[in-house]
Amino acid sequence: MGISIEQYRITVGCFTSKCTQSSLLFWYMIFPKFIELYVVKLLQRLSNDIKINPGPIKLCQANVQSLMALPQGTSKTSGVRPPKLIELETLVLTESIDILCLSESWLGNDHSENEISIGSMTKIYRRDRGSRGGGVIVYARDSLVIQRLQNIESLESEIICLDVQMPNSSKHILITHCYRPDTRDMLEFSNDLIDIHDFSVKNKYFMSVYIGDFNGKNECWYSQDKTNIEGRILQSAIENMDCVQIVDFPTRFRNERSYL
Repeated sequence: MGISIEQYRITVGCFTSKCTQSSLLFWYMIFPKFIELYVVKLLQRLSNDIKINPGPIKLCQANVQSLMALPQGTSKTSGVRPPKLIELETLVLTESIDILCLSESWLGNDHSENEISIGSMTKIYRRDRGSRGGGVIVYARDSLVIQRLQNIESLESEIICLDVQMPNSSKHILITHCYRPDTRDMLEFSNDLIDIHDFSVKNKYFMSVYIGDFNGKNECWYSQDKTNIEGRILQSAIENMDCVQIVDFPTRFRNERSYL
């Protein structure tokens, strides 16, 4: 059935391409807080777990572990709206979120877009696994100009790629939302990201953002963590793509252990 967002907390990884010197003034105007000289902190807390950036596009990510989960003992035919959808609707409304990325949606062909709608987020992009677990979905406001780039999405990895035009600007950013389960080889997954990044460089995107659950640990991102092989491979890919991991604090807590 899955557990609530508050119980599960949020597991997040987000890394982004570095801004060029010529872009620095523009980013300073709309994103006043930096982690490194040319790196914009896009993600902040959601429900006290991820802060929200103050810029023109508010981007949030969460692992929901079954978007349509119902309280125990509740029938699917009861007409009860899934609690997580209600939580997310409140979040989107109170925080004016523009793009909401969810991993482990656990959706299938039997879930219509009408069933999974969230308030004003009328644009829905989904990639269902079709079996228990997994799946990614992105909600976006209708006012945003977005094009899904399915031609660069890996057939093997759970990835959604979106070309997003910045509001009141001709600049475009490439947002890649991912979920890498432990069963997906990290080297192959990282190669998928590198291919996407090569596309973004070739097409001169203003910025590329890679967000989601990567299931890798590296002391480079959080000093109190222990680097594993997956984290080492992913860090190598991040460096190869000239990107920077911008989440530098634990975002999930379970059994007195913290996770980035």
